[in-house]
Amino acid sequence: MGRLILITGGARSGKSSFAEKLAGEMARSGTGEGPVAPVVYIATCIPGDDEMRQRVENHKIRRPSHWKTVEEPLDLAGALKREGTGSRVVLVDCLGLYVTNLFCQEAADTPQNDRCHDVLGAVREVAGAARDVPAHVIVVSNEVGMGLVPEYPLGRLFRDALGWANQILAEASDQVYFMVSGIPVAVKP
Repeated sequence: MGRLILITGGARSGKSSFAEKLAGEMARSGTGEGPVAPVVYIATCIPGDDEMRQRVENHKIRRPSHWKTVEEPLDLAGALKREGTGSRVVLVDCLGLYVTNLFCQEAADTPQNDRCHDVLGAVREVAGAARDVPAHVIVVSNEVGMGLVPEYPLGRLFRDALGWANQILAEASDQVYFMVSGIPVAVKP
């Protein structure tokens, strides 16, 4: 089985750049046998406005052209199972957007505890799928619990849910990095 690596940090802390660098290094350290596309990039973003579309384009430009990109905003566990069996490295960017997408799929009148329960159940499935595939899996996530307390209930629920989701992934991970101003700090092991 491959390793599961979680990379977390604040906005613009260098999470994606470090994850992409690490994925490239892990792909090159293989034996040269096996998959044709050494890195599969699973993007969870649903670009809803021009600014987000530009961010997505910037990410695409930065990645090596031979990497395979899979856009999967909702069935992340399924995408990991499909892509993690024929690839050396799978990079997921990012868990925070995935959690957002799951919250947006829930009906507005769904009780908050049920929303959180459903989202965390899906994240547990993602962690299980990432542990089960032979590929190395790198997951990027946002650390949102170190700032101001959100003013609105849904914002607080999201902050809490993503914090718990990060804990689920961190517990399942072989390695965890926290990005500080572009510098990776090894948290686990």
